[in-house]
Amino acid sequence: MMMNKMLVVGLVVVCVAARADVLQTRTAIYTGQVTHVEGGSVFIKLDQGEFGVLSRDIVRVEVERPAAYESGLAALKAGKPQETVESLKPLVDRMAGLPAPWVIDAILRLGDAYLDMKDTASASMTFDKLKQLYPNSPQVQAVDVKNARVLFSLKKYDEVIKVIKGYLDPQLKKDFLPPDQETTMAEALVLMGDCLLAKEKPYEALDCYLKVVTLYDYDDAREAEARFKAGKVLEQTGNWKRAREEYEDLLKETPDSRYVADAKNRIAEINKAHKE
Repeated sequence: MMMNKMLVVGLVVVCVAARADVLQTRTAIYTGQVTHVEGGSVFIKLDQGEFGVLSRDIVRVEVERPAAYESGLAALKAGKPQETVESLKPLVDRMAGLPAPWVIDAILRLGDAYLDMKDTASASMTFDKLKQLYPNSPQVQAVDVKNARVLFSLKKYDEVIKVIKGYLDPQLKKDFLPPDQETTMAEALVLMGDCLLAKEKPYEALDCYLKVVTLYDYDDAREAEARFKAGKVLEQTGNWKRAREEYEDLLKETPDSRYVADAKNRIAEINKAHKE
């Protein structure tokens, strides 16, 4: 019986340790609960109390992704930007500056949500915060694409094309891109397609959308957007059979995307207009 009790206690200790956050500097390791970031320091709650560790001294961070981050991403994917802001803004306000990939992603997604809400001022401030806090992060390149979306909302299409072209040209020459860069590539190509379509260049826009579908489809949400927009262009240019195929592929490849209902409606309209 005593041995069983000891095993239970041991298991509890292991579980608690697994849930603890870790900050490591060159001289110490702190294990506890990271509470917030302020004034260039990351604050962690230890048994002895709360303690601030200078961000510049941290060499390793292990902080579990909170539920608010996951719910924010799910809301954004479902096309609910207000819910995304409600989930992510308090988290970003508290954790911005923590050298953890999920925090950087949370800032980017918060900016995306503001863009979806047409709140360009908040979007720009959010993206600028990322550049300021993480100047050496590979995700800074993504910020240029995000800010180009702000320009697009202001209908400054020529400026957007210039920015996106400057990003795309060197990236398209690479044989391999890591997932985060592939995601940014997809976003840039969709945005370029939107600009070209706004400038009444449907075939060039279609080429951008199809590049995402065939080459840069790591991000399911962006793939669904590109496929739906490709279908719309194909309809506009009279290629309704291929348009229907794109919509059908969207339903098959990304059945939980925000474009599913619209794709089903387009298929129904095509079938109604073209019964042959």
